[in-house]
Amino acid sequence: MISTHMQPTSSFLTQNEKDILKARYRQERDKKFCDRIKSILLLDNGWSYVQVGYALLLDEDIIRLKNKTYLKGGKEALLNLNYTGKACKLNQEQLVVNFIKKHFCVQYTVSAVVCLLHHLNFEYKKPKLVPGKVNVEDQALFLKKLKTLEMDLCESDEIIYIEGVYPQYKSKSAKALLKANNLEVTTIIVDSIKEQCIVEICDNASCYRSKLVSEYFNNSRIEIKFLPPYSSNLNLAEYI
Repeated sequence: MISTHMQPTSSFLTQNEKDILKARYRQERDKKFCDRIKSILLLDNGWSYVQVGYALLLDEDIIRLKNKTYLKGGKEALLNLNYTGKACKLNQEQLVVNFIKKHFCVQYTVSAVVCLLHHLNFEYKKPKLVPGKVNVEDQALFLKKLKTLEMDLCESDEIIYIEGVYPQYKSKSAKALLKANNLEVTTIIVDSIKEQCIVEICDNASCYRSKLVSEYFNNSRIEIKFLPPYSSNLNLAEYI
């Protein structure tokens, strides 16, 4: 059974307003706009938000929002998509139409340039994401070098695996020993370790390769080693 709670005010349209909406509905070809017009007419006829949403297969909150929009701005606001697009990032000299006119003295329309680019085998496509693949050979080579490194280090030296938390990558923090781009935290950790040499093993995040971090490592007793790409399985910090 359909709930009829939170019944909106009915009969809020004048006869002229209803005639205008019905006329626009008969002319409209866009289903989105048709549903918006029907929602207003049904609400005026005494239907609840839940009933209208059920009939149009829409969420009742959407119906409530469209009713509020119509009461505030009328038909124009109801049938406005509120999408203005983004400003072009190219200047006038960079536009293809203007480039052709300037260098070849030929005036093309935008549609003609599109046809020309297609004729020259240009295609406008969204890049396809390709998942990263582990390179087994690189991992084997890294483990071999790591074993050699462990044999060459003194007993007082230390190998540390680190993993940072990047707010721009993850919505929830997890498994972090230190914040990689926080040099003050790094300094505190290094000073607390009395070993002669410290080797830090980490992934290839851009924060580890930044100029600031590189300069810090060059002037410290830290030597940084990068894991092969997509090799989180080799980082012991991931298992904490």
